[in-house]
Amino acid sequence: ERAARVEREAAAVALETPAIERVEAWGVADARRVYADGRVGSSFILFGVPPTTRIAPFAEREGRWLAAATPAEALPDLYINYEAEKLTAGPAVGETLNLKLNGLRETSARLVGISLRPFNANAYLPYAAFERATGERGRAGRLVVYMGEADPAAQTAAAAALVARYEAAGMTVLRAETAAGFRESYTAQFGTLVVLL
Repeated sequence: ERAARVEREAAAVALETPAIERVEAWGVADARRVYADGRVGSSFILFGVPPTTRIAPFAEREGRWLAAATPAEALPDLYINYEAEKLTAGPAVGETLNLKLNGLRETSARLVGISLRPFNANAYLPYAAFERATGERGRAGRLVVYMGEADPAAQTAAAAALVARYEAAGMTVLRAETAAGFRESYTAQFGTLVVLL
């Protein structure tokens, strides 16, 4: 499976990079809400995340994070952020959302939580439910690397080592981003907003 291979390659880099604490392979799909009258809403990113994924408690606005396990016959948990909430017409925690994934398959999920995180419209399903819903097994569209106290240079070095490892293994890497890079970008965006005000 590609997801397992992605994690194995990252684990090999982690052995040489003590700041790496753990790695997670995430599934990625395009999602759109399907309304009762058949309309299809705007696109947002749906991530299939493993049970080890957590959200920072300060980022939770309402509800809870995904349950570690959901029986296959039950509706899976769905967690969305503030931007995805706007794109899905403000659903309430506990509501069932019908989704169209990658323009092909439809699935339903129960909204269990909403985060305060702005900027990008994202939603999250447990990885096993994501595989069932998309029909894509063992694929990783994103690798998330958790690092301890790592300065921007250490983050950049770890990203470069991972990219080199994947490319040497014949895997395509479209881009690598670091938390430090995100912070710098967000700081610049907020700086621009302050100037515009």
